[in-house]
Amino acid sequence: MTTPPGWDDILEPGERILWHGRPDPALAIGPANIFVALFGTFFAGFAFVWMSLVAKGGSFLWVFGLLHLSVGVGIILAALFGPTWHRRHSWYSLSNKRAFIATKIPFLGRKLNSYPITPDSSLHLIDGTPGTVMFHTNVSTFRSATTRSVQMHGQPGIQVAVPAGGNSRARTRTTRIGFERIQDAPRIYALMQKIQKGTV
Repeated sequence: MTTPPGWDDILEPGERILWHGRPDPALAIGPANIFVALFGTFFAGFAFVWMSLVAKGGSFLWVFGLLHLSVGVGIILAALFGPTWHRRHSWYSLSNKRAFIATKIPFLGRKLNSYPITPDSSLHLIDGTPGTVMFHTNVSTFRSATTRSVQMHGQPGIQVAVPAGGNSRARTRTTRIGFERIQDAPRIYALMQKIQKGTV
């Protein structure tokens, strides 16, 4: 495949583009999306019930529940439609050295990330029509507040948060990155295996 226009300043010497593709634009909702959406439904439902009870009491304080209600609705929409919306604004490319994921998100602009394909890269094929090829894992570590029981106002056992610092716990978040929902996933997976072996 000849080098497309605009790639001259991106590719390294000896690097060439082997494949271009895009994710399938159809709406796809998986178990993880449903789980997050259910959490958002519970969050929004609790806010709605609280607003209804306060409004029945004749108080205008119910308007303060609008923030929580909107957050819950936002969680639902992001969980169900966010991944598909992101894929519809993504482009994939594969060279003989790296995998590229380009995005053009409205109001956020363009972004291009590259991930080297090396013998140590952990490749994973999720077969299907369309299928997915995972090739990179992001592991982020962050510290969160811990909780402990203290006595407050004469009542023991009240949980309070300990600010992040020496008493906080380190947590890790793992995110898999790859070419999601592409039509020729088995072929791209085999091509990446060849890149690992240096045979392309």
